Amino acid sequence: MTLAYGLWSDQAGLSKETLLIALLGFFNGFAAYCQWRAIHISLSKNSLFTFWDDIIGMTLSYSILGESGFINLRSGLGIGLSLAVVILFAIHGYNKAKKNGEEKVNLSFYGYVALYSIIWGVATFVMRYSGVHGKTGGRFIWSWYGGTLLAALVLLIFYKDQSGGQQKASALTMRDLGVTFVLSACVTASLVFTYASYQQAPQVIVQPIFLVGEMTVPSMLGLYLFKEIKELDWWEKFLFFVGIIGGILVAMGPPRLS
Repeated sequence: MTLAYGLWSDQAGLSKETLLIALLGFFNGFAAYCQWRAIHISLSKNSLFTFWDDIIGMTLSYSILGESGFINLRSGLGIGLSLAVVILFAIHGYNKAKKNGEEKVNLSFYGYVALYSIIWGVATFVMRYSGVHGKTGGRFIWSWYGGTLLAALVLLIFYKDQSGGQQKASALTMRDLGVTFVLSACVTASLVFTYASYQQAPQVIVQPIFLVGEMTVPSMLGLYLFKEIKELDWWEKFLFFVGIIGGILVAMGPPRLS
């Protein structure tokens, strides 16, 4: 889809820049694999580390792109609240899971977490860097997914699932393929809007909003769509409220955007 869009919009040319983005997309494929492996080992422990890629990206933009000028008292307070809420929510969720018999993890778990955090942290910074320098979203997106496709092919060829489920490709139905196509389109659209956000606003402002959104939106769907609100304790409800306030402060805080 992204290659077709790149050709249609005349943005699918090869250059040193697009090859570098494709290389980053290639590593993105392995970052996704590392996240899946970490989740397979321990979902609750993995939740403790999901914000590190955001912090890495923000730190790079803060130091390299000089985005400190976009932070005032209001946005700084919002960023602090957003980070604190995500960290406290993750710790609280882990402690709840531990009471239910959380399993121990080995050193490989932390290796997987470190790899995907670094790759995605650098990736979000590169998106902001490309947006600042006027690179079009179409050129970035098709280069990114071109590299990711290569990583997926490498994993498909060389990685063997011990359960044997990977080899049962004939079990896929037309409905499965249709659902996969719809989900792929949604993920692609999400990346398009993410890149557009980085083009319009500093990463130190955008990333905390993403952090709060990633925490609250799926949880709110679970609470009201799947009637899980009774499972929340008072501390989690309080963190939700504070997180929303933090996101609002970040959105209202910056004195100027570029």
